[in-house]
Amino acid sequence: MTVEQQFWDLETQLWADPDRFLNELCHSEAVLRFPSPVGAVIRSTAGKALSAVPGWTAIDFSSQQSTSPVPGIVSLSYDVAGECAGRPVTASASSVYATVAGEWHLVAHHREAATNDER
Repeated sequence: MTVEQQFWDLETQLWADPDRFLNELCHSEAVLRFPSPVGAVIRSTAGKALSAVPGWTAIDFSSQQSTSPVPGIVSLSYDVAGECAGRPVTASASSVYATVAGEWHLVAHHREAATNDER
């Protein structure tokens, strides 16, 4: 598996099980933007708001772009399709990962619903 593929695997985890991912692999000071009702939050102050972010299944990324502008930073941008609560949904998203104490953590994420009421 390539290093780049490892980041796409992390993104799949973020969409499939956001509660676990955000608790385990997200930096406490990460800036996160989700569709309503969550909105923009800082991970450390989000409280229960992030539990409103549902998981997806049948996740399929397209229009994938990735870059590492400096060592220790990886930026991803993409479109995603899948199912949420049994309905087909699509969105556009971007994420930034950084190494903190030698481990990769999500430090920024933005998602914008393209269809239906995806969160």
